[in-house]
Amino acid sequence: MPFGSSKAAMMGAAGAGGGPKFSNGTETSSGGYTYVTYNYSGSVICDTGGEVDLIIVGGGGSTSTNSGYQQSSGGGGGGGVVAATGVTIDAGTYGLTIGSGGASPGQNSGGNSSIEMTGNGVNFQISGGGGGIGEQGGWAIYNSGGAGQIFGTSGSERINVYGGGGGAGTWYNYAAGAGGSGGGPSTDGTPFTAGGTWTTLTSQAGGNGIYNNMSGAGGGSADNTQTAPGGSGNMNAGIGYLWVDGERYGGGGYGGGGATSTPVSIYGNGAQSQSYSTPTYAAQNGVFIVRYPS
Repeated sequence: MPFGSSKAAMMGAAGAGGGPKFSNGTETSSGGYTYVTYNYSGSVICDTGGEVDLIIVGGGGSTSTNSGYQQSSGGGGGGGVVAATGVTIDAGTYGLTIGSGGASPGQNSGGNSSIEMTGNGVNFQISGGGGGIGEQGGWAIYNSGGAGQIFGTSGSERINVYGGGGGAGTWYNYAAGAGGSGGGPSTDGTPFTAGGTWTTLTSQAGGNGIYNNMSGAGGGSADNTQTAPGGSGNMNAGIGYLWVDGERYGGGGYGGGGATSTPVSIYGNGAQSQSYSTPTYAAQNGVFIVRYPS
């Protein structure tokens, strides 16, 4: 749990008088917590320092459909995720980059999300890489999915994670591409001086195509159990990371023939498209969220 029950009670009682306070984002309240969401690049303002939970997510990858063969194209990879509970953030203004979802149709990886902050007087950097491209399939086309991205920072305290790989395209009954790669986190100086319990995930690869199945393969994602489809196997998509708010982040896009009406996660989801149509939904942008007791 991000806070022990007694600690949460004490911090909640302190409220605005003694707990942390963030601004310049969209503030909501739920279950005794304040959430401040930043879904655009700009400034994160910590008016009052203190202990928070946080998550950063990269943008989802596109699906590279070609006219008439959307069903055979792979789903985009989900954005990479870094999450933590109980992190100390010092008061200050911090520059934030939010990765955009890759434009579909087209060969566009998701953008990287990143922020550098200060905790207990020491700078640290975190970033979630953009998801890989879900590649084309169709007549004489069976492209392999694109690799997940990573943002290469070099701070003395840092965590950078890859986005999920994109799903492969298939040429029905003839050939199929391979899924794009994900990858493990790149870290230095952990555990951070800022403290906290950090979740660093190995992003999943996109699914390999199956030559005798008309659908493209699903995109990979970051996932806290690693028992999700992870893009492996035709059409399936990685389900994304389940955060403390009960929502999933950084999910992959299903392969064309398995397209669903809604993304599997609320931010950083890879794109998907259905047979003979425009994309069912486009890749989603990344996000940065902090929460603390209200």
